[in-house]
Amino acid sequence: MSGTPGLVYAWTYGDLRGLLAAWRDERISRREAARWARDLLATLGRASVHMTWRWDDPMPTLMLYARHLPLLGRLVRRRTRRPLRMPSRAALSAAD
Repeated sequence: MSGTPGLVYAWTYGDLRGLLAAWRDERISRREAARWARDLLATLGRASVHMTWRWDDPMPTLMLYARHLPLLGRLVRRRTRRPLRMPSRAALSAAD
C-alpha cells in the first residue's frame, strides 16, 4: 500500500502498543520509553492522516484503545454507561 506524497501518516495505536510491549518486556529503558513517547506525541501533532482516528466518529478508536489501556478503558466505559434514572415518586416517598 502506498500513501499520498507530502502527507505524514501516523498509526498511534500501533506505536503505543509497541511502546507498552517493549516496556513490559523490559526491552527498553525508562529514558528510551520517554523518548519513544515524546516522538509519538510529536508525530501525533505533525501527522496529516491518522490511520485509525476520525474526528467525526472517535468512539471506535477509543474502544480500540480501551481494550489495551486499562485507565482509558475505565474512562470510556464510564462515559458509555446508561445514564442514571431519576427515582420514581413512589421510591422517594418510601424513603421519607
